[in-house]
Amino acid sequence: MKAKRIVTFLILGWLLLCPFNVWAKSCSDYNANNCPHACKVENGACVETYVGDTFCEDENILKAVRIFGYLVFLMRIFVPIIIILVGTIDFVKIVMAGTEDSFKKQGMNLLFRFLIGVFIFFIPTLIDAVMQGLYTSEAISSEYKACERCLFKPFDC
Repeated sequence: MKAKRIVTFLILGWLLLCPFNVWAKSCSDYNANNCPHACKVENGACVETYVGDTFCEDENILKAVRIFGYLVFLMRIFVPIIIILVGTIDFVKIVMAGTEDSFKKQGMNLLFRFLIGVFIFFIPTLIDAVMQGLYTSEAISSEYKACERCLFKPFDC
């Protein structure tokens, strides 16, 4: 058991203390024709990119954002309908029962459902307000227009 600990300690010490060199090329070492995915072509030259620079140019990201846009669109339609149906059914049950205490309780329950429905209905507006607050420059704004279009207008994306 003690020998196992010593071997583990030596291996971990060797891994932590040994320098590992990575010999990677810079984006400037490539030309525009063979620019790798981690870099981008700008003004005919291969230049460095940063995390999120080409986020909304990726087709897979746009597909995911479009699916989220479809879900939000469907929620905006069906959540109010479901709230109205469930609230109507609950109040019909209360009227049939005829107790005043259950009427107050279901009234509060319906109010809570209504507030959740309003919140869900205004989710796109809240997301749009947050995204507009994050746009600090026109360069950022123009890069994320594709994501914004797929999120708020998924049928036009």
